[in-house]
Amino acid sequence: MRHYFPLIVLLACISAAGCKRGTARQDDSKTAFENSPCRTEYKASRFGSAAKACEDQMKAPGQPGARAFASLAHFQLGEYSRAADIAQEGAATTPGEKGALFVSLQGLAVLGSGDTTSALQLMDAAVRQAPQSTAHVYLSRAKARFIAGTFDAALEDVVHAQSVDRASAAPELMLGYLMLRDGPNRRKDAVTHFARASSLEPSNARAIVCRFVTTTEPIVVPAATDSSWDQQLLDLARRGATAKDDLLMRAAATDGKHASAERRVEVHLLLGTLAETQGDLARARVEYEAALATPVHTMDSVLARARLRAIGPS
Repeated sequence: MRHYFPLIVLLACISAAGCKRGTARQDDSKTAFENSPCRTEYKASRFGSAAKACEDQMKAPGQPGARAFASLAHFQLGEYSRAADIAQEGAATTPGEKGALFVSLQGLAVLGSGDTTSALQLMDAAVRQAPQSTAHVYLSRAKARFIAGTFDAALEDVVHAQSVDRASAAPELMLGYLMLRDGPNRRKDAVTHFARASSLEPSNARAIVCRFVTTTEPIVVPAATDSSWDQQLLDLARRGATAKDDLLMRAAATDGKHASAERRVEVHLLLGTLAETQGDLARARVEYEAALATPVHTMDSVLARARLRAIGPS
């Protein structure tokens, strides 16, 4: 799973060993969690069974990771209210930085439901609770601020996240998207940020998708990653293909799996963004509507819905 927000890393921070290496006992606990039905079902993109397994597992003491993955599984299913409730319960029982991450996770679920104002209040609370927190809290608030129409505030959060975690591709990906949204004159800047993201994490499929959609230059890509859609994307990129319709055709060919559906949402969001910044609102609507028609709910879906609402009906 490679969401625009680094939610999997955020959830790893909540899990047994936290964001830093723990004791041998904590490391054993983390290994056990990684092999649990909750985690394995989520990794396999079986979100219905993952939600059930994680909710069963989170009933046992000391299972914040299971609670976090339960919340995110419900998010992927579009069950935002349940996702928010589970995260809120975690925030109430978890102190400090991990508690702030639960507050942030609750804010993302509320943002998914369309309540931007309440989502921003939760994001602000997460930052106040752990002002020196990981980059993920700031990246989450950046997305909420962007949807709320406060571009400069969103950019400020992303720059802060970048200063906190310079080894992560996530801030560069977000900066690239913001540059793309800032207008056609910033497209070159967007491509630069996407390229930096690829250099930081060469096998990050999200970074490869962003570069592939936004540049007309052939890109050098690494060995294939772990899904058939990623394999097809990488093969296409290696040949130097730049036809966006060809890219979408490849994405559609693997439809039916959540992983490929997520890639399709990414592609449609980026194509819609390019069309919108070039003044082609009709094409932008088509792309955003296609993003929302996919059988999975991601933060890209939330963005597409927000942009569709912003540009209005045809």
